[in-house]
Amino acid sequence: MNLLITDDETITREGLFRGADFEHLGIDSVKTAADGLQALELCRDFRPDILLTDVRMPRMDGISLAETLQQRFPDMSIVFMSGYSDKEYLKAAIKLRAVSYIEKPIRLSEVNQVLAEAAEAVLKKRENARLRDLSRRQSSAAAAQRLTQAGTAVLVSEKDFPVDPDRIRFCVTALIRCYTPVTPQEEDRIEQILSEVLPHLSMSCIHVLRQPSLCILQLFSEKCPSEAQQQYLADRVAELLGAVPLRFHLVFGKPAAGPWQLYDSYNTAIITLQRAFFYPEGTALRYESSVSHGMIADISLHFPEGCFRDLLLKKDGAPIRDYLDSLLPTLSAETGLLPNQVREFYYRLFRELKQAATVLHIDLPAALRYSLWERISGVSSVQMLQQMLEEQTADFLKALTQSVSVSSPVYLIRSYISGHLSDPNLSIKAISDEVHLSTSYVCTIFKAETGDTLTHYITELRMKKARELLMDPRNRISDISVQVGFSDSNYFSKAFKKAFGLSPSEFRDSLQV
Repeated sequence: MNLLITDDETITREGLFRGADFEHLGIDSVKTAADGLQALELCRDFRPDILLTDVRMPRMDGISLAETLQQRFPDMSIVFMSGYSDKEYLKAAIKLRAVSYIEKPIRLSEVNQVLAEAAEAVLKKRENARLRDLSRRQSSAAAAQRLTQAGTAVLVSEKDFPVDPDRIRFCVTALIRCYTPVTPQEEDRIEQILSEVLPHLSMSCIHVLRQPSLCILQLFSEKCPSEAQQQYLADRVAELLGAVPLRFHLVFGKPAAGPWQLYDSYNTAIITLQRAFFYPEGTALRYESSVSHGMIADISLHFPEGCFRDLLLKKDGAPIRDYLDSLLPTLSAETGLLPNQVREFYYRLFRELKQAATVLHIDLPAALRYSLWERISGVSSVQMLQQMLEEQTADFLKALTQSVSVSSPVYLIRSYISGHLSDPNLSIKAISDEVHLSTSYVCTIFKAETGDTLTHYITELRMKKARELLMDPRNRISDISVQVGFSDSNYFSKAFKKAFGLSPSEFRDSLQV
């Protein structure tokens, strides 16, 4: 809480500054000024919550100062000081709703008591403002939500609109689809961005955050913005959202004939959101009526099943890269595709990559072994799917050139270990049973072809996986222990420290440095 002391008597200012019990009163910052004009100068960068001011001062008196500051800071509490029993000053103090009026000579005990009352008044005003803002937000959010539904004319009243609904000439629904849950701070920032951009276009907005990650905006204007202005709005909001930073797509529906037709704008915004999947995150899109939304295209006409696998098995990098380069342009040009249809297509390509790796006896990239569909279904754009496929194909081609040819038994041993790394019962006996070889032969052939013992290979693989999981602070160490096949977390910690010289918690702490 900030306090501004204004008095032309140096001894009074210094006495108050040194003698009042500010810490006990909850006052964090105190500034002093010798007259009203100096006080106004200070308030360019200082926002006072409490003004403690003398009444009679040169250049600008306390009443004029209080009137000026109250216009800028309406929730500020005012306390006057004066050695004059002047009824006119007292009347002015009452008119300004001052908290109190202290007569000079000043007693510090009285000052502390009056400042305590002023601080309490500030806190009460803040709480009232918070409740008013909360009520406004709830009413605004409820209205924004109801306007997405047909037949809401009787459910939304005139007071729910930021402007007179009869004067609205342009309205549209916009959606911000975020790919991580929106925090309260990010929601405040979204509201701030809208308040920065919309006034330049004479537009108003009500919005609702449909948790956890869809923000519905209802935009209104008393005049119809031009196409260029609408595009500026989309691009500028997207630009500012990208600086938050948020992972998002921003889409606009078809402008509605009036506020009671916004449900139609909302429905077209949902349709546009489907198309956003074909654009990079951070893109702003407006509804295009010319885009076909009814006919679903057949991807297999462009990319027959098994074609990618056949190219991979031929081990020639050039046609493989040509195939990958053709994916995005073809898919983006096809307007009849749905996001899940494209996800399933890329899932098929990943499966073909996995099949080729199995046939050629090369170790699979990690991303192809763990929760492949979960990763694909959570991707927000086709560009990200393409990037994932290109990265894994590059790993595949690199493995082709760098891998040493191993026999089928060793390949099967490695594959079994990779798939059972979290199993605490993984053992040489379990491996030998799986590959139908004796335990002694399994150990001998693995050592002969890899130069490593099975036990060391398993432990090393587990420790590398544990290190990878520890880099994500959301993973608890006890859970990581289980995921890499240790039923005893203490034994896991000892094994990790033996491998890397640091305990799991020490390794995680080192990442913060």
